[in-house]
Amino acid sequence: MKHFLIIIIFLSVTTFSFAQTAIGIKVTDPLSAVSLITPLYTTVNVDLKTYNAFVSLGGFVRIPLREHWVLQSELLFKHEAVRFRIENSSKDSYYRFEYLDVPFLVQYEGKKAFRGFGFVGFSPKILFSSSFYDVSKNVTYGGSSQFNTVMLIGHIGGGVLFERPKWIYTVDARFSTNITNLTSGSRTEYINFDKARTFVFGISLGAGYKFSKKKNNTPPTEEIVAPTEEVVTPTEEVNKEPITE
Repeated sequence: MKHFLIIIIFLSVTTFSFAQTAIGIKVTDPLSAVSLITPLYTTVNVDLKTYNAFVSLGGFVRIPLREHWVLQSELLFKHEAVRFRIENSSKDSYYRFEYLDVPFLVQYEGKKAFRGFGFVGFSPKILFSSSFYDVSKNVTYGGSSQFNTVMLIGHIGGGVLFERPKWIYTVDARFSTNITNLTSGSRTEYINFDKARTFVFGISLGAGYKFSKKKNNTPPTEEIVAPTEEVVTPTEEVNKEPITE
């Protein structure tokens, strides 16, 4: 995955120097988000309630590569939670996670100002905080060491884009799932996340400002041509007297 990230970063930096880019913000509509985690194996009698992945917001950089093709990189903050109820308990326990998701998406789109697009890509999803609340003990534990720090996520989706001279506006629908595991055999309380897969669908809204290509503001230099003077040689008119016989 290191080599994959190095290649993507190199392409982003080199392309940024030559192409028109757009930088903006995007947020997922929480009412549109649908999330599922499966399979989860439990060690005791546990009633699994919900997997919530409703909070997703951040920014993006959009870099045209060539006609119809665009590279889009994003930096998104994500808050997720798995809620469950332990047997003989009247309240929910939960695992909570805070991630930084960094998608790199290759996008194919039309040419008109209002156009559709489709995309596919991958992202490293970086865990920077997690916690576990055990309702039976009324205690919250930090649990970052039990989960993998980085997961690889796959993305596929599409949407529509409206382009103005300086701004772009987007609406996109995205399906995402983890390719690598949440944990690597580490023991977690009540639930085994080792083989779990997350499936998330959401609709996002975005707006970005377009940076134009740098123009050469130096006025063109004009070739200075030295004026040439026409030299006129004076002619003398000779008056001849008429010849008389």
